[in-house]
Amino acid sequence: MLVVAVVGLIVNAIAMRLLHRGRSDSLNVRGAYLEVWADLLGSIAVLCGALAIKLTGALWIDPLVAVAIALWLLPRGVALMRKALHVLLEGTPEGIDPQAVHQTMLSVPSVRHVCDLHIWSITTGVPLLTAHVEIESLERWYPTLDALRKAVHTVHGIEHVTLQPQGSDQPHSGHEHCDGIE
Repeated sequence: MLVVAVVGLIVNAIAMRLLHRGRSDSLNVRGAYLEVWADLLGSIAVLCGALAIKLTGALWIDPLVAVAIALWLLPRGVALMRKALHVLLEGTPEGIDPQAVHQTMLSVPSVRHVCDLHIWSITTGVPLLTAHVEIESLERWYPTLDALRKAVHTVHGIEHVTLQPQGSDQPHSGHEHCDGIE
């Protein structure tokens, strides 16, 4: 039991070292990091528990240590689950203010209106944006599109942008009642 615990401790310490740097960049790496943390704690607990059981003969130490590890991991697992659910439910990524993005887009010359603005992510650190944009003239769409993409990326860090143009000289397609952000 002690030999297996020592080997597990060494392997988990190496894995923790490898995962440490990327744990805040990706939910997947964070999940793996927490799993290795649990294994590392388990190895330490098995070592301590085995020594305590050997010295005292008290077998109740083993389940006590297991419960302590579970209680330590519970809040971290819940936090990870909340972040994963936020991504799965297509919530606005942390640190991005949709109203500020909306204002940035409106500040681009020739943009008259922004509607159906959606900001979400499909994975940690990769925000996406879609919107309908009304501009003064569709003839200016490509320079306006470039300016919008640059502004949104520079100010808010959103690189993946999909925009649908609408010229102000065209009949409205139901945007006159849009509040801009959904």
